[in-house]
Amino acid sequence: MKYHYILQDENSQLQGSEANVNLDVAYMEALCNRYDNDYIFISSTRLSSKHLKLIDKYYGTADGESILAFCSNRFIFNRVKEGVVLSSKGIYWRSGQMNLDPSYLTWSQYTQVTSAVDEVCYIQFRPDHIFQSRRSNILTEVLEDFYVYIASLSVSNHPIMYQYDQSYNHIGRIPTVRTYHDKWMLVENGMPLYPLRNNDIHWVIEMGQVDTAKLQVWKPGMSEWAYVEEVAELMNKG
Repeated sequence: MKYHYILQDENSQLQGSEANVNLDVAYMEALCNRYDNDYIFISSTRLSSKHLKLIDKYYGTADGESILAFCSNRFIFNRVKEGVVLSSKGIYWRSGQMNLDPSYLTWSQYTQVTSAVDEVCYIQFRPDHIFQSRRSNILTEVLEDFYVYIASLSVSNHPIMYQYDQSYNHIGRIPTVRTYHDKWMLVENGMPLYPLRNNDIHWVIEMGQVDTAKLQVWKPGMSEWAYVEEVAELMNKG
């Protein structure tokens, strides 16, 4: 399943405040670190001071803003003018080919204007420019994780009680085939875990990497969170 993210450039059309909900930056960093890749996607653990200066120069990030990751098709900082910056405040993108100034959305705005469409393998940040992740779908995976996480926080009974602690998360590498299922947000005993698809959830349950009695789940379209044991499609394979 490929995702086509449409990030509109007309921010005036967005509803509500530009302020973000209370996001856990440590959790967002963990999501980025999970997808760290030598050539396509550099997470904060590998961003040097030189990288950060270039990002600040070309994308104009704010003081005190944590940079979570940088993604580019141009072997990263050989072509820093074209790429996507994920930060604690929002998402920046620009096209060096068209000499455009960087565009920006807060994460709250991002959840309002993002849509996913099957079988399309590019990310459209402007009507006149397509940022295509030619070598990997890492960026689409990370954006979907962020979308599910941030959207889940607006559900009235969301169960997250603690700041993210990597030592609590026992989910490792998951050797399952990617499917067409949407991702679920997982929270175990008040602690957020990685967003996963149906078959991935089956795997972590079988491997004993989660405690099903304490695991709550949510995905877009649900009116409230549910315990995983109450969701038949996650407990029954096939």
